[in-house]
Amino acid sequence: MTIDLREIYQKQNEDRSLELPARGVVQSVQPETETVKIETYGTPGIAKCAIRHPYMGINSWIRTMPEVGTAVVTQKIREPSQVETWGYLSHRLGGLIQDAAKDDDNNIIFRQLRPGEIEIMSIGRAYQHWSEEGNISINGGIIEHHLAQTDLEIRSRAPTHQRQLDQHDPTVLAHEERFGLVKRPDTSKPNALQVYMKDGSNYQYEYGRWLRDDAGKDLIALHEGHLYDAAQKPIKNGQTNKGVRLRRFIAHRTAGNLTFDVDEELNIILANSSKAKTTDLDFGSLNEVKVTSKKFDLNVTQSSNQIFGISMTMRSPKMQFNSPSVSFGSAATQPAVLGTALVSSVLGPTIGLMQSGFTALLADPALAAQPTKQTLQGLINSMNSLLGSLSTVLSTEVLFTK
Repeated sequence: MTIDLREIYQKQNEDRSLELPARGVVQSVQPETETVKIETYGTPGIAKCAIRHPYMGINSWIRTMPEVGTAVVTQKIREPSQVETWGYLSHRLGGLIQDAAKDDDNNIIFRQLRPGEIEIMSIGRAYQHWSEEGNISINGGIIEHHLAQTDLEIRSRAPTHQRQLDQHDPTVLAHEERFGLVKRPDTSKPNALQVYMKDGSNYQYEYGRWLRDDAGKDLIALHEGHLYDAAQKPIKNGQTNKGVRLRRFIAHRTAGNLTFDVDEELNIILANSSKAKTTDLDFGSLNEVKVTSKKFDLNVTQSSNQIFGISMTMRSPKMQFNSPSVSFGSAATQPAVLGTALVSSVLGPTIGLMQSGFTALLADPALAAQPTKQTLQGLINSMNSLLGSLSTVLSTEVLFTK
């Protein structure tokens, strides 16, 4: 068979063309073998080749799994003889930038990159952008996290923020911090699922942190907002039976605890169930302390010591002391006088007896001399006035009891 030079040259060109880069499109992806099947333009059949990751080292890598329909550039190599992906192509980048610039609702996350900037996006809208200024923006769908070097701050935006320690158990409120919408373990699958707490159609909000020691004993807790326990039950105060809005809990090292509650009606309850020896309220010697309330009850089971350096003033329409021992003044030892008993049992009868005696003397003929008679009559009249004035010495406001 005779082959002229022209045919030889054409055959050589065809052979070389097989090794030149060619455009193709991903037809299918095999994640379990890290391969893709690619249909190459101008070449019959579908070639199977390894996925070209952005970087693949020995112990480090940046991996990405191509989407079906992704345009690629392929190259057939001799050793080993196979087709490899050289890169990925897209001719819609300019249009995406224009669409993203017009998108006020941020439905299209596609930045206009400056030299040296990096952007990463997954099919599920997991997104990162590393800026020229050193800022990093991270999006997990609608969840945002920004490391803003330009503002020297970290910003996060999410319906619920949660931090957990390594000892955290999803079925209890312990070893964690929560802020935002209230979520509690699902009753059917508490270790796997959580449900939102609602009051009717309204979501509930909270901030809380709970710590326990290594033995699993509650150590300290702060809970604010709409309070729910791990069983999805609203937390109420035992005295008021109202929903709690603020609870501060501190556990004793062995037994008992200190609890400070403010409920939804703003009732305030401070309860200490431990055997603590001292609760010291020190406002300082230069402060003026004022307490105003509708009703003030003070119950001391053993003793009370109140010292007023200059004076004490107490005003009340009604004041009552119920005590087997009441003392006033410096080391008081003298008993108080009972006014009613003094008037009715002592002073009244005494003046009455004296008046009777002087009346009897006035009738004695031996004392009928005029000066003596006038004196006796004056005494009798004075005693009548004293008897009438005895009731005025009794107070109508200050009373004692036997």
